[in-house]
Amino acid sequence: MNQKNSLLEKVFLVMILLVLLGEQERFFDWMEKRVIWILWWWSLWLMVFLERRF
Repeated sequence: MNQKNSLLEKVFLVMILLVLLGEQERFFDWMEKRVIWILWWWSLWLMVFLERRF
């Protein structure tokens, strides 16, 4: 259970970081922003999948 909690915390930290990076429009054009959102949703789906599996 502790391992799962630490994994979830890491995933959420990464998601928050990706969202913050995505907000910096000066550094990211539309395509790069889109890739970040795809990665964000994929990591969210993966987290749910792993939680159901284990």
